[in-house]
Amino acid sequence: MRTIIKGLSIGLLALALAACGEAVIPPTTSEVVLEHDDAAIFGTANVSAAAHVVTIDGAWEGPDIIEPGAGVHGPGADGPRLYALGFDNAANTFGGSFTLPERHRPQFSAGELYIVLPTAEGDIVGQIVR
Repeated sequence: MRTIIKGLSIGLLALALAACGEAVIPPTTSEVVLEHDDAAIFGTANVSAAAHVVTIDGAWEGPDIIEPGAGVHGPGADGPRLYALGFDNAANTFGGSFTLPERHRPQFSAGELYIVLPTAEGDIVGQIVR
C-alpha cells in the first residue's frame, strides 16, 4: 500500500510541476552496468527517476571504493562529480537519492551522466541511459 501511495504522490507531483511549466523527467527505471578495465571488477545499479528525483541502488564486485567516494559525474565520466552517493565497502553496495535541478535534466535525458566508483585499481564506471 505504501508503494502505491508513493507512486501516486510522485505522479501527482510530476503533473503539478508540468502545469507550472517546468521540464519534468517522466517516470523511468533502468539498469546500469558498471565496467572496469579488469573484467573481474564490475557493478550494476538500478536507476529510477520520477519528476525531479533520481534514486540509485547498486552493488559491485572488486576493490573497495576510495575517496572521494561513489558519485554521479557529468557531462561524461570524466566530468565533475555532481552528486555524492553513499557506499558500504563491507557489503559492496552504493546508492542514494538526489533532486535533479533544471540545468542537469537535459544531460540526464541525453545519457551524459555516469556513475563513477573510484578504487585503488581505477574507476568502475557506468553510463546512465534512459
